[in-house]
Amino acid sequence: MNKYCLILAFCLLSVHTISAQDWIKLIEDIQSKSANQVLTLPNGDLILAGQVNDPGDYYLLSGLLVRTDPSGNLIWQKRVGSTSPDGAYVKNERFDDITLTTDGYLVAVGSRSPNQANAYQKSDVLVAKFDLDGNEIWREYFDWGATDNGLGVAALPNGEVVVCGSTNSFNSGNFDGFLLKLNTSGVLEWRTSFDVDNSDNWLYDVVFTSDQQLLAVGSVQLPTVGNRVFAIKANLDGNELWSQTYSYYAIRGNSIVENKNGHFGIAGMGYDDESAGFDNLILEIDEAGNEVWGEDYIASGATAVMGELFNVLPCAEGGYTAVGMSGANGFDGYYILRVDADGDRVIDSSYFDGAPYTEFATGLTWASDGGLVVTGGRVKPGGDYDLILTHFSNFGCTQSSVTATEELVQVEVSASPNPANDFILVDVGKIPTGPYAFCIFDASGKLMLNTLSGQAQFSVSCQALPSGTYFYTLQLENRRVSRGQFLVQH
Repeated sequence: MNKYCLILAFCLLSVHTISAQDWIKLIEDIQSKSANQVLTLPNGDLILAGQVNDPGDYYLLSGLLVRTDPSGNLIWQKRVGSTSPDGAYVKNERFDDITLTTDGYLVAVGSRSPNQANAYQKSDVLVAKFDLDGNEIWREYFDWGATDNGLGVAALPNGEVVVCGSTNSFNSGNFDGFLLKLNTSGVLEWRTSFDVDNSDNWLYDVVFTSDQQLLAVGSVQLPTVGNRVFAIKANLDGNELWSQTYSYYAIRGNSIVENKNGHFGIAGMGYDDESAGFDNLILEIDEAGNEVWGEDYIASGATAVMGELFNVLPCAEGGYTAVGMSGANGFDGYYILRVDADGDRVIDSSYFDGAPYTEFATGLTWASDGGLVVTGGRVKPGGDYDLILTHFSNFGCTQSSVTATEELVQVEVSASPNPANDFILVDVGKIPTGPYAFCIFDASGKLMLNTLSGQAQFSVSCQALPSGTYFYTLQLENRRVSRGQFLVQH
């Protein structure tokens, strides 16, 4: 697998208008389920990761994977977790994050704990790898003796992954944020934890940056000060490059993303002087960790209510879109917020707000049609959950970049003949400098072929590809990208 062949999901630019949700899908049955993260496959299908449990049994939780088509229609769902010899689920497990690796697989991360009343007094990090049909490749648990939680995951260019989370198995029982690196077989290559002023700290999200480093965000509980957003940058060996804590109004960072300017947006929980309560936070920092701006946002409406953001994306127009929950009792509103490049609120909305159901939003991704897809859960009166999936055609935010790339500049590529039989001829056009990473995916999003070429014109054999529709991506070393599709007929 070459290091430039990243599996990317691209979106078409759309008109800068604001619209309400276009469609809502509920995945509801006798089991209780909700999603914590969503991602888009190269063919536009959606993958959701979260948790599922038997009705009313909140200490018998299992990991949940769901695949839908681009319109949110269910393709499959899988319950994943520890079982007894008779196949019964016996542990309390969940998935908090998921990523698409560069070798065409899914890696989900979360935690496992006992299925008893002390379920949160001890836990293990859970990491599992799956193919795009939801078949498990491997599953690993990391037990360091006490409470260890996997919370975020980032894919590296070579197919490996880095996981972040929290542990109190070391350092005299204080919680430390950690990073660990796994190879493509799930073997631990290194683990490092971070002690901040001998205080508890947690890392909730991690990204692979455009300068080939790691940046993680979370929260630290400082003596006499309280909780503050905490960010740490490390190299690919896990060695710390810098760490920063942020202003009094920034309490917890749940999600971090790089924008086209090389700055980073952090979404989470803040503190507002006016309301004297916790609310929605977006904070922007530069590549050295310096604060550029930060704002707290109380949800607009007839009654200002508090909230928290769980996921964030950068916008081509500048600024960010983020999702979370906002309400007097925590689960009143499925909340989406758009801010501009200076952090000023452009628009926000709460959806599904009303008895007898209450909702929350946790996952956010670009849809294949250029819109936004949000996922989360709906709390039913009995306490169980239905999984919610929602599409917004536009929220004043269009895609210009993806993790570890510069601003998306389309490279003109032609692939011929189409339909192909023995080969396709790839012509990169007016971009004469290589090398070029060319990747072919089947209709399910599975990576079928990848190659590097230093020539602006090169041929790729199709003899091993069954007849059907295929997608391709072409990426330059400077990360300009193009995509397309072609037919193979033998």
